[in-house]
Amino acid sequence: MELEPERLLYLAIPNTVFDDLFEESIGKLLLRNRRLKLITFEPKQEVIKQWIVPN
Repeated sequence: MELEPERLLYLAIPNTVFDDLFEESIGKLLLRNRRLKLITFEPKQEVIKQWIVPN
């Protein structure tokens, strides 16, 4: 981040982890606060399922 401050950092997680983690109250809080930039993906198919970008 210090060397390339214009670069955006995303956390990539399998969609099953996303479904499990973000059903919990802490996960819902993180999504509601819109602080995380996330990419969810299907590992077996190697396909991105969704981009979650704060406004």
